[in-house]
Amino acid sequence: MGSTTTAGTSLKFSASAPATDDLAGWTTLYASMDLVGQITDMGEYDRVYTLITTLPLAQRRASKYKGSYDEGSMSLVFDVDPDDVGQDGLRAQRDLDTNGYFAVTHQDGTVDFFEAMVMSASKVVGSADQMYTSNSTLEINSDIIESPIIP
Repeated sequence: MGSTTTAGTSLKFSASAPATDDLAGWTTLYASMDLVGQITDMGEYDRVYTLITTLPLAQRRASKYKGSYDEGSMSLVFDVDPDDVGQDGLRAQRDLDTNGYFAVTHQDGTVDFFEAMVMSASKVVGSADQMYTSNSTLEINSDIIESPIIP
């Protein structure tokens, strides 16, 4: 498979958890999730390990190891649409202390499922020649389940 662009990538949201925390449960939930519209940038996300170093005196060279991991965060930018159900759900989730449930559908049809805390959904009012946008940060709080293509 060759390279691909990000055009066609989308984000879906649900305040409800999948019935089971596995691919089958997430795939079932996928059909009822709300699309978060007008996203212009999703930033980056995925597993990052903590670096552990030790400095044995006789060796002089530092030894490095992988420690715990974090699935990271996602920084969303979207054009505000007050009629967008997905955006409304995202803003409502920001004020809750519970995880929301997300699906990133890539251009090739594969999907990444994860739970995340919605930490922000700020209002960005720029100059006269800019769109009214929102920046939202999702802190991923589960393993990311990668799915094959969902029709």
